[in-house]
Amino acid sequence: KKRRLKMEKKNYKEFVKLMTVLGETFDKPASEAKIEIYFQSFQDWNIEQFSKACTKILQTKTISNFENPNSFFIMYFLSFIV
Repeated sequence: KKRRLKMEKKNYKEFVKLMTVLGETFDKPASEAKIEIYFQSFQDWNIEQFSKACTKILQTKTISNFENPNSFFIMYFLSFIV
């Protein structure tokens, strides 16, 4: 089975679902614009990587900030040291 290395347009529906969950968790609703910005920012990730990162963030809730893609990266990486 060939592994997808990049986010694909067909992953958008799943991506929206994950963003909605993050938005609800951090009380920062994910607008259409925010979702699109994140989707473009994570083009080098595949949907499986993004999903695993979301799960890790939700399990640790290291930071309650969901303002921009940089916040996501910080939350994700900090979740490994908590």
